[in-house]
Amino acid sequence: MEGDVFRLDINNIKVIPDGKIRIDINNARFECFFHAANSKKLFVILDGARTGGGVVRPIPIYSRWSWYPFVDVNWLCIEDPMYYKYDNLLLGWFWGDEANNYRGYVALIAAKIATYLGIKKDDVVFYGSSGGGTAAIHSAALYGGGVAVSINGQINFEYCHQDIVNFINITGIDIHKPDKENRNDLCRVMQSKTDTKYLIIENCLSRWDYDDHLLYLCTKT
Repeated sequence: MEGDVFRLDINNIKVIPDGKIRIDINNARFECFFHAANSKKLFVILDGARTGGGVVRPIPIYSRWSWYPFVDVNWLCIEDPMYYKYDNLLLGWFWGDEANNYRGYVALIAAKIATYLGIKKDDVVFYGSSGGGTAAIHSAALYGGGVAVSINGQINFEYCHQDIVNFINITGIDIHKPDKENRNDLCRVMQSKTDTKYLIIENCLSRWDYDDHLLYLCTKT
């Protein structure tokens, strides 16, 4: 996708142009794509893994950015800042670090933009697949009052899948240990944040998605 990048001060929004925008919050670099519509709804689309078809894709990916002509909603795609923080990380779940919860920053961005556009809380949808689905659940919960749509999002962080091992080795963050933000306990998050609606879709033909995540969710809630 070609075009200049507009730097957006999320605390002082005067205009949001269509196209690529960048938002910096503390140590998080959010590369985004925005399209405005004649609508009072906002979809926040969160990118997942950097890999696609076995190939490492250049960032930003802006997953599903090309869908916006088919829906009359304001469209905001957000790349995972973890990939700018760690060059060789392939799945980051919008995690952040000990002092910064990137999912909370996504919720903040959505709240500021929704307010600017005059959109009600329950008309904001957080959508993602894979690691983006994980982040969609938690970001929507932190936003409160909106909707989370997760397609094959990872919910189970108790086991030692290779993506988790790679994350720990690359970032130095042991996501098996208790986390004060509950980023590794989405079941607890969903149970405590009941003002948010959650739509969880998992591929029942995939052992990883069905056994390791959907059944895990069913046993924990």
